[in-house]
Amino acid sequence: MHRYLPSAAALALAACFAPACLAAYTATADVNATALGRVLVGDRDQVVQGSSDLDHDSVQTGSANASTGTGVHAQQDSADAGGGSSAWAQVAAGAIHLQASAVGSALFLTPGDSFARIIGRSNAFAGGSFSDGVTFSVAGLAQGTPLVLTFSVDVTGSLASIGNFAAGVSGYSTITDMRWHVELGDLSDGRSESVQDANGDIIRNAPATGVWTFVSTVGNGVATVLKMDASIGAAAQGGINCGACGLSTLYAEGQSDADFSHTFAWNGIQGVTDGFGHTLDLAELQVVSSSGFDYLAGSAAPVPEASTSVLLAVGLLALLLHRRQPRTAG
Repeated sequence: MHRYLPSAAALALAACFAPACLAAYTATADVNATALGRVLVGDRDQVVQGSSDLDHDSVQTGSANASTGTGVHAQQDSADAGGGSSAWAQVAAGAIHLQASAVGSALFLTPGDSFARIIGRSNAFAGGSFSDGVTFSVAGLAQGTPLVLTFSVDVTGSLASIGNFAAGVSGYSTITDMRWHVELGDLSDGRSESVQDANGDIIRNAPATGVWTFVSTVGNGVATVLKMDASIGAAAQGGINCGACGLSTLYAEGQSDADFSHTFAWNGIQGVTDGFGHTLDLAELQVVSSSGFDYLAGSAAPVPEASTSVLLAVGLLALLLHRRQPRTAG
């Protein structure tokens, strides 16, 4: 077998090697949720706002967890508006799980010739990241020998936008998005995906889900850092804006969901070659990490238990739909 002989510069870079120089493992989770309900009919105005405190968790061992949710409802005579949002995040070595939901709803039962501006709006955000000190080594290769790793990440989840509205002076809009990024050795890459929906006109960009394969070069037995981060957002609004409405019933409801609760996960190493391009036996590759996670294999993502805050937005939408049940679309 050919053995790569590193240059003096490469040897200098390899002077700090594992396990003595492994960077510490850290994990961070952040979530936030806001909501607004505004009812302006004639000269009567009511505004209700709700905002959760930003929930943040950062650990150097174990898992980081964060969840939050908020909901509001404003009512003036026969008009009302509601907003609800929730977010949830869990981060462990090798996997990031995220979920966010947002609902906005507006209703005007007896508009007549009244001036009205009715808005229900909400936003939700969830993000997570981890950083882990890792070394990859193959016995018999010189310290600092380039190892070219082929690995993959598995991104599983969905973005959804739905709405309901009476034609004319009411409507809804929703935006959902997700982003992820991975860094290892000389590799830094990522993807993003978004869905926008305005009154049923859906715009979707290229998907970021699926199994993504990358190639990265690291030094044999040299301490390196693996970083993975992801975030999702959901926003929804239902609104009515009219001068002389003239319809018996006006309504608008939007719901936005980003569910990546099983999600951005390390999917294992599929191959390794040396500095000459010779294929090495994957069984000879040894991996040591600060977290103790085995990066040779993929992450077995657990099914998370939905918290109360995660269910808040869906529950609010169901309540509003049950109360309203409009019979005509105008």
